Amino acid sequence: PIEGTAEELEEGEVLYLQFCVMCHGETGAGDGPVVGPNRLPPLPTLNLLSERAVGLSDGYIYGMIANGRGVMPAYRRIPHDSRWQIVEYVRFLQDASSGGAPAGSGEAQAGND
Repeated sequence: PIEGTAEELEEGEVLYLQFCVMCHGETGAGDGPVVGPNRLPPLPTLNLLSERAVGLSDGYIYGMIANGRGVMPAYRRIPHDSRWQIVEYVRFLQDASSGGAPAGSGEAQAGND
């Protein structure tokens, strides 16, 4: 629902660094500063670069940001468009980790597994 402009991607990065980096890490690998011994366990769902996470639809990721699940808190205080900007930034991280191959929306990839 957003165009994915450079400005939206930059805002997505700012929001990701504010709300997500603590658990998901700077690159999305699930190695944020609150993960590790005597902290949050290194759960597979924290790794946004995993095959599973890449295969999730944009809407699913948006819903996880809004509603949370398990150890992920709900972030409804993040405005609607800002949540989509975070989704765009997560896709950017996934693209970067795969050498630039488009991660896509997940929905299109779901049938290609």
